[in-house]
Parts: sequence; structure tokens; C-alpha cells
Amino acid sequence: MAVKEGRSGVLCFVSVSHEYFTAPWLAVEDRQDIVYREFNTAMTSIANPSNLPSPEWRRAMQADPVLLMRYSALTFNGHRFITIGLMQRTSKAIPA
Repeated sequence: MAVKEGRSGVLCFVSVSHEYFTAPWLAVEDRQDIVYREFNTAMTSIANPSNLPSPEWRRAMQADPVLLMRYSALTFNGHRFITIGLMQRTSKAIPA
């Protein structure tokens, strides 16, 4: 963890490592570098989307439950609300 001062205020840099083993070998190793920024209401005027240039290309996608589950699995970001929402639409009861 490192705390630094930036243009937008105080920044906290955190590195998180995950190791997943399938006995006896390492199957997946993941490292995330996360930046936490101090909340600053003055910065909201700088981050104005109208100031950004137009993108060179664009792709429209429809995010269905399958795509969301694949994205969550790929990024090791298991959001329970996606699973619960899918189960509520496809079954009558959610297991306890």
C-alpha cells in the first residue's frame, strides 16, 4: 500500500494478489492494482464527458445474463446480484 498526493487529491494505491491452487499446483495467479481516490466535489466539473473527443469506433452490445456471468468469471468478480437476478427470472424459489 502506498499513499500519494496527486492533482485530484490524496491517492491510495493497493496491490491485491490472489492465488488459486488445484492440489498440488498453482492454477491461477492474479494481481490487481487498485487506486482509491479521495472524494472531491470540485473534481466533478473537470470530468465532464462533453470535453472528451469523439471515439474513433463504437460497438453496441446487449448485456444479457450470460454475458454478465462470463464477464464476472473472467474478471474474478463474482457478483451475487447477477446470480440472484437470473435465478429469480428462471425459477420459483431461491435456495437458502
